Amino acid sequence: MRIALVWNAPFRLVDFTVRYELYVEGFRGLGADVITVCRAGTEEGYPHPVRCFLEERELADPAFWRDLGCQVVMIITWHRMTEILVAIRTAGARVLANCESDTQHSPRLHPWATFQFMTYLQPSWRGKLGAAKYWLQRSLYRAGAEHRALSENTAAADVLSLAGQGAVEEFRCTISRIGSPELRERIAWVPYPVPEMFCLGAVKPNRADRVIAVGRWDSPQKNPGLLDATIRRLHATGEQTEILIVGRAAEKRFAHLARRNPRVQVLGIQPRERVGELMAECRAVLIPSRWESGPIVANEMLALGGTVVGTPILNLRALTVDGQFGRVSRSHAAGALANAVREEMAAWDRGERDPMAIAAHWRELVSPAAVAGRMLNLLGLHASHTQVV
Repeated sequence: MRIALVWNAPFRLVDFTVRYELYVEGFRGLGADVITVCRAGTEEGYPHPVRCFLEERELADPAFWRDLGCQVVMIITWHRMTEILVAIRTAGARVLANCESDTQHSPRLHPWATFQFMTYLQPSWRGKLGAAKYWLQRSLYRAGAEHRALSENTAAADVLSLAGQGAVEEFRCTISRIGSPELRERIAWVPYPVPEMFCLGAVKPNRADRVIAVGRWDSPQKNPGLLDATIRRLHATGEQTEILIVGRAAEKRFAHLARRNPRVQVLGIQPRERVGELMAECRAVLIPSRWESGPIVANEMLALGGTVVGTPILNLRALTVDGQFGRVSRSHAAGALANAVREEMAAWDRGERDPMAIAAHWRELVSPAAVAGRMLNLLGLHASHTQVV
């Protein structure tokens, strides 16, 4: 079986949070041959075989896919690229469209979520006002056309996958509300894979009163202001919980906290192996995000036997709904998130968290081979275990 992984974006594969290398590893582990299709120039530093294209219109031609000779195609679409999906299926391949989305994209059905997304990403007040105006135009005049395009895009794939279970339920409701309930069964949960090192080795059962926050702290999405205020609130009330902060711009954004409080460590960008070592020593990962399609750092922590504490966004609510794997705050306020951290640390103190069981459950879901197998099963296919790659 030959599988194509498609990257149709103008920046390098190795700079994207969702690592295509893990999909290659997973499919190869199932005996499949894998080729990555990407824009010319975005393959720099990528260690696996590629087929480059120059312009997007090439992908909308069924002849491109017939020449490639793949039986399965996985492509990240962000709910777009309908012409490409149609071309792939016309060429006779099965296609899984990974939307990389929390699915709250309709200004009419999700007014606050779309307004927040469109305005927070603008760095200036002028940009925010322009985004707010465009949001209003979309809501009043374009919602119908956007809904039709969303239905057509969903129908163009054999499977439309989402990385968060909450997003699956939300999008199934959305697709029904916009008049295409027959497409609900095409929508499925496929978690993002994590490196194999998170799924191997012993799990530490006893852990210090310590949490870790990992993110791109120069991004409004990750909400560094809320993390700052939450840490201040925790330590103002005498909590002894240690906080590790890892990731881009961490030193610039949080160094003042470490100077004032020895229980805060700001470590900045770390190699993936080191991040795994740090996470394995922590009870929980703290996620203050405004939105997430399916936070990979949560999958990593769960595979290591830890839990998740975060804001009450769609996919974190679904992840923690039964109380086994962590909790979310009651609101996006520092006091509420600090309370959630306290409550989760108390659950660990009471012995209500079983790292061995947590890791065993999630490793079977998020390892590269498990994710690849899930994709093929959803497409009604299986890989040959005898093929030499």
